[in-house]
Amino acid sequence: MNDSRDIRKFYIKRLISILPLYYAYGTINVIINIALKGTGAAIEELILFPIEVLGIQSVFATLFPFSHNGGSWFISCILICYFLFPLLQTLTKSLSDKSRMIVILILGVILLWSPFVQHYFELQNIYSNPFFRGLEFCIGILISQMNIRLQTDNKLILFLRRPWMCAMSVICLVMGVSVAYYIGFPHDFMLYNWVALPCFISLLVSLGYLKFKGFKVVQYLSNLSFSIFLSQLIVVWYGVKYVLEYADCSNNIAKILLPAFVCFVLANFFHYCIEKPSSRYLKAKYCK
Repeated sequence: MNDSRDIRKFYIKRLISILPLYYAYGTINVIINIALKGTGAAIEELILFPIEVLGIQSVFATLFPFSHNGGSWFISCILICYFLFPLLQTLTKSLSDKSRMIVILILGVILLWSPFVQHYFELQNIYSNPFFRGLEFCIGILISQMNIRLQTDNKLILFLRRPWMCAMSVICLVMGVSVAYYIGFPHDFMLYNWVALPCFISLLVSLGYLKFKGFKVVQYLSNLSFSIFLSQLIVVWYGVKYVLEYADCSNNIAKILLPAFVCFVLANFFHYCIEKPSSRYLKAKYCK
């Protein structure tokens, strides 16, 4: 990010990696939504069209029930965060690791305390709020800036780098959420930051140094990750959900395996037929 050309190139690459598949997903959802709901849905889609094309739906916290915004709000947050990335990178790249840890602590306190304020005063939901997601994004930037330093004497970073911390982070996350849910903890996702935030921070550090023989498998799944995210929304909201209801299926294993299989197949289709070809073509044209 040394000059405007670097920033422009960064923006183009990010848009190429996100928009083609997002627009394809949005189009599929619009067609299905209109087919299922008729004229009323068509009017809603027409009104929402500029908002969704620009990817700014996450600034409207109450858009969740309309069209595909119950899932695409996350893509909106990604677009907004990537727009801010050059500024955040410039502001943080010269900080010392100690200063980065202090900033992470401050941002963490904000992210932990804000959901309780929202819950206590019964305020508008902050789950899709790009400001709070932007704070999480900034924490990721700060961690990656520390993580790229291979040689460090920071005891905390050295501790988090250990391979077994990956498994511990996942176990703590699953157990923490499960126990809290079981004892009746309020079912507001952001309130679970008390366990999710430290676990994901730990994962970012430890995964950055994890080495194992199955790297190609992880790389393959990583390439599919965006397609998997969009595919699972279609699978959950439309296809498999109705199949399971029609079949009156009460088997939990079937409820997990069938959607997972369909999602995986659909994700491969999206990735190899839309995401990869469009990315190759657009990068060749605009990233020379």
